[in-house]
Amino acid sequence: MGAPAQSLKNKDLRIDDQLASMLTPWGLDPKDFTGREYDTRPALQRAKREHAESKGYRIGELEDDQLTDAYHYNIFPNVTVSFAGCEYVSMQRMRPHPQNPEKCFYDNFTFGAKGSESDADLDGLGGKEWLNEGKERQFFTYGERLMNRRIADQDLSIVVGQQLGLGSRGFTGVTLAKQEHRVQRFHEVIDQYLESTR
Repeated sequence: MGAPAQSLKNKDLRIDDQLASMLTPWGLDPKDFTGREYDTRPALQRAKREHAESKGYRIGELEDDQLTDAYHYNIFPNVTVSFAGCEYVSMQRMRPHPQNPEKCFYDNFTFGAKGSESDADLDGLGGKEWLNEGKERQFFTYGERLMNRRIADQDLSIVVGQQLGLGSRGFTGVTLAKQEHRVQRFHEVIDQYLESTR
């Protein structure tokens, strides 16, 4: 994160709105990176080091890549913890439906860092609205509304089609991209766990 995707290297590179919204709260002007778009990530890391304390963030124990990159941890069997930068941490918990194995409960928690509450410029973190909306727990059925977490909402929009495909008589297996090998490993661990409890 904090830089254009490498797949765009040979295309018409530009600082898009999402990347710009990561830069501006930290005093960086997206226009300054025209022609050197891949300099955004280290510049953002330096800016966070320089301004974090004055904004209320405690980042002394974080590595530079933890200030910009998306870290995603799986906690067996049903919790994931993600953080991208120092501004917030999200936790997702998937729980099975008690009667229908085709359904589940999806709990999505977002915890803003102390500095993010008072930092009026942090609108670009997928929308600062989660800081205000999250003060009270909300329950709703998928499809009724968005969670205002761009990546999580995009992921969930794909799940419906995936579930239909997994239930198809034509489904014989899945080919995963390299970065998704952890999904295969996750299911292997679940299988091993279930086998050991029999």
